[in-house]
Amino acid sequence: MKRDLDLCRRILLAIEEHPGAMLDYEPKFSGVSDETVTYQVGLLVQAGLVQAADARTTDGPTWIALTMTWDGHEFLDVARDETLWQRAKADLGDKVKSVSLEVLKAVLVDLAKSVLGLSK
Repeated sequence: MKRDLDLCRRILLAIEEHPGAMLDYEPKFSGVSDETVTYQVGLLVQAGLVQAADARTTDGPTWIALTMTWDGHEFLDVARDETLWQRAKADLGDKVKSVSLEVLKAVLVDLAKSVLGLSK
């Protein structure tokens, strides 16, 4: 399975909207399998953006999001705006499918600085 940065962003937005510090929450998205969501949550855990419980069963891995980390909030703060998100993806073009999270975040930060008039 491949990393889906759009879905990762949607998961972070869903976690942020869900009230409570310990969420015990598995986001659901129309047209996206639970297996795909849990895989992306696992990647967000590996990236340090989300804390989640490993609820592995005999059917396979299952991650239940508990809370977003500081780094998760930091990433979401630059990725939240839909216009900036789409501009960053357009600027990266086909590379967006293979770009690292840090590079994507740097592009988003640069775009945000530009919009705010903070670029050099």
